Amino acid sequence: MAGGTVELSDAREALSAAARRSADLIASIPDHDVRLDRSEWTVADVAAHLAIALRGFTDAVESQESQWLPLIPDTTRYPDRLGGLNRATISAEPRRTPHDAGQAITDAAAAFLEATSASKPTGTIPTPWYGDGVTHTTLSATCLLVGEQLLHGYDVARAVRHAWPITAGDAMIVFEGIRAMMPLAVNAEEAGDLAATYELHLGRQSSFVVRVADGGATVNPPGRPRIDCHIAGTPKALVLVGYGRISQWRAIGTGRLIAWGRKPLLGFRFVNLFFNP
Repeated sequence: MAGGTVELSDAREALSAAARRSADLIASIPDHDVRLDRSEWTVADVAAHLAIALRGFTDAVESQESQWLPLIPDTTRYPDRLGGLNRATISAEPRRTPHDAGQAITDAAAAFLEATSASKPTGTIPTPWYGDGVTHTTLSATCLLVGEQLLHGYDVARAVRHAWPITAGDAMIVFEGIRAMMPLAVNAEEAGDLAATYELHLGRQSSFVVRVADGGATVNPPGRPRIDCHIAGTPKALVLVGYGRISQWRAIGTGRLIAWGRKPLLGFRFVNLFFNP
């Protein structure tokens, strides 16, 4: 995985497994009105969202993404656009029994995997919910969907006090999706006055360079740029911090996240430069 390379076959296998895990967890919870920690969502909302996300990407693969356009708010601000779409789709989704909610997730995952079965990793998928004209590759879209299943599954598991392991391999796949989202999810208010080059190290397996300047960000493979700040951590810790599930201070305090370089204090700013996925 040098340079952040993830094989599409591995991502597809991870998505199938993650969807089964989240579906089994949701099907096992008799009360879908349980509210998630620090969230307005219930288990029922998460179940709906997981199925909806899979269906949205499948429709896009099949050139039917236009039916989602009326539900996307007329704004270019990333969190408002995605938040508005989530509210609109979740409120319109029928509530199902726990068993049927779990089945809806596995069915939707199977449909996406079937729709992309002949796709190349670099194939293009339109994703207008992230911005006008925005596209993802088949690989990055699959990795994003793995992240949806694992991170929202993590949320549900915490709410019902259930174990939810995330392996280093799965976290590497999720981070491939995060890499693709970074240029789209920049918090311009936080990044506007910053010009800095970071290198992120995911355990010992992968690294990539993030250049922040002029309120935007670019992501590149490791090379020979002048690095201001190196950030390293376990893949799982970096995913949980990146998705806002744990604080960077908790990860630092437990030895799972460190920073060094010419300007190591810039490491404290990094997580706030991007909106949570």
